[in-house]
Amino acid sequence: MGVLTSLLGRDGSAATADPEVDIPSLIREVAAQANNEEVFQERIAELEIALEDRGWKRLGGMMNDFQFDRGALDDIIHMSRLYAIKNPAIKRPVNLQAIYVWAQGFTVKSHDPVIDEVVQSFLADPSNLKSFCGHDALMDAERRQRVEGNTFWRFFTNSSTGRVQVRRLPVEEMRAVIKNPDDATEVWFYVRSFLKAGKTVNYAYPDWEFARRRDMEKSSSRDRLGTDEASYRAEVFKDYDDDLTIDWDHPVYHKKTGGFADMDMGIPETYAAIDWARAYKEALEDYKKTIKSLAKWAWKMKSGGGNAQLQAAATALGTTFGTTDDMFPETNPAPVAGSVAAMLARNDLEAVDVSKAAVNPDGFRRILLMAAMAMDMPETYFGAADATFATAKSMDRPTELAWRDRQTMWAGIFRDILGIAVEGAAKSSGFPKLKSDGYADNGTMKLTASGAPVKFSVDVKFPPILQVDIKDWMQSLVNFVTMNGQSMQLLNDGPTLLRLALNSLGCEDIEEVVAKFYPDEGEPTNKLVDTFKGPLTPEETNQQAIDKAKTDAAIAKIKTDTAVGTLGNQPTAQGPAGAANQSRSGRGGQDVTARSPAREASEIAEAQARMEFMGGLMALRHEMESGEAPESLAAETFTAVAEAIKALAAQEPTVVNVSPAAVTVMPPDIHVTTPEVTVQPQITVEAPQVTIEQAKRTKRKVDFTLDESGRIVGKQEVEERDDG
Repeated sequence: MGVLTSLLGRDGSAATADPEVDIPSLIREVAAQANNEEVFQERIAELEIALEDRGWKRLGGMMNDFQFDRGALDDIIHMSRLYAIKNPAIKRPVNLQAIYVWAQGFTVKSHDPVIDEVVQSFLADPSNLKSFCGHDALMDAERRQRVEGNTFWRFFTNSSTGRVQVRRLPVEEMRAVIKNPDDATEVWFYVRSFLKAGKTVNYAYPDWEFARRRDMEKSSSRDRLGTDEASYRAEVFKDYDDDLTIDWDHPVYHKKTGGFADMDMGIPETYAAIDWARAYKEALEDYKKTIKSLAKWAWKMKSGGGNAQLQAAATALGTTFGTTDDMFPETNPAPVAGSVAAMLARNDLEAVDVSKAAVNPDGFRRILLMAAMAMDMPETYFGAADATFATAKSMDRPTELAWRDRQTMWAGIFRDILGIAVEGAAKSSGFPKLKSDGYADNGTMKLTASGAPVKFSVDVKFPPILQVDIKDWMQSLVNFVTMNGQSMQLLNDGPTLLRLALNSLGCEDIEEVVAKFYPDEGEPTNKLVDTFKGPLTPEETNQQAIDKAKTDAAIAKIKTDTAVGTLGNQPTAQGPAGAANQSRSGRGGQDVTARSPAREASEIAEAQARMEFMGGLMALRHEMESGEAPESLAAETFTAVAEAIKALAAQEPTVVNVSPAAVTVMPPDIHVTTPEVTVQPQITVEAPQVTIEQAKRTKRKVDFTLDESGRIVGKQEVEERDDG
């Protein structure tokens, strides 16, 4: 019993007449209460936490059999929404996950053209774009899923056209989940309560899977409750009034996160982070208050005089801001920047040092880390100073897998809802391409397109979460295709190597790609890439320059040797000395008449054609050595030409026509090795004039007639005489 209570008579006794007698005891009691003030405050905080956790209730004897009370869940969802809007520690991870999941888009494709037509029509429906599959709708759905923990979609199917529309139901209107009494994993109905025309109405919507099973078993004895509404009201909705309406035509799809599988409703994924986000916010607010209070005192002044001087200094330095009327400005403004403080030696003015009084806000990092951990996100995404651009191309593995798991979750949602759209089209009369053939034993609808059975299959694909290093990716692809020029030794199995490479490159349709190159039946369906001849090596470039120089020198020599004037070639010596000149042209020789320009042009053209043909042989040899099939001639044609050159070159200078050009071949000039031809052009061009002169008198020719593919279709050997 306290002294103060006794003094006041609140314990039922008479009040003390002389309080001074008990003053020492009263002082001790007041001191004890002051010491316990902190304890009292802690007890109040515990009560506040208990109020926050008041929503838990036990439904059975098992420890894991618990649920959130629906009213408490409403409070948590409401608080989660407020923090997702106002508190950056919650808003940032919620928005960031939605961006990583949906910002890069996604693709949906069915391999069957008829099913894909239904899928694309559903996705392109303007009403569905606005409420379900548009970019804005998907971003909002991801945020709501994380903030509210529950998403409900309701389906409207037009039985005539097969059009399926999706609408989201507000989570606060969904009041209960009704399950199969014999199987807690099987949901039957969702109860919705909302205002309609100023009156609260209750509706029960069947779960989409339960509606499918009911449609499949409505005429089967396996339907335990039958198909009439009275049976469900008597057993399932016995705790509800008669004003509850069962809406069989509009099933509902429910996605819950944040809790456990056996919980009726999901829990906001932000729930574990809210307390720590609030604590971090309050810590920063206290820090701000501390800095603001310290900012009230900027300078400390010491005065050597008495109170009169101190009051004079206070008047001179004091501000009138806040003491004057709002209509009048400051009458004693502070000095401008760069002013001089003049004072006596006994006076001093120095800035107030608040560095030791302020609290370092980096000490609050641990509180922020708790919020970050609760949101399954690393500290680097909360504005950490050590975060770099590397996070754009790299990411901690748990975060990457968490977001890939989220994409997988949404891919499953899309497959389920697109299945509802396909089944709605198959059951309608407005889409004759696709028809329903009843249900299989596993509960899926059997579909037929043009009388043939088809299987429902939809691929939902997301781009990679991380940026792909194009250079490294392409280098890896090139290394795989070329194997860096190395030959296969141990693991020389095409399908296995292709699977390993595609898996390393992140390909999703590995088996589909492998089947193009290595089909189980039939020929490969892959299309070859158009390739181009690679650049010449430095050695080949040098050899090409040498060959061209020799060709140009040979042509120049031919022009010099066959050059004639208006009187023909003159002997180098006149008179008797000229008789020794055996040249058959020029004055004093056998040919005293100059050759015609046409004859000169013909000889030059012949020499040029010879060099062109030799260059063609060099090109063919290069192609044969590099392992490429010659495109200009078929292989057997090239071999036949080489054999003809070998046979004729053993007899005498020969002309071989393969194209309009002709070449004169000297026996020592060509070495033939079937099917390759090795040409030594440096010998060919050293003495072209002798070749030409001999060839004029007797020429043995082999004419080949080729078709468009370069194959020989005709061959003729002729002998010509040309006396000039």
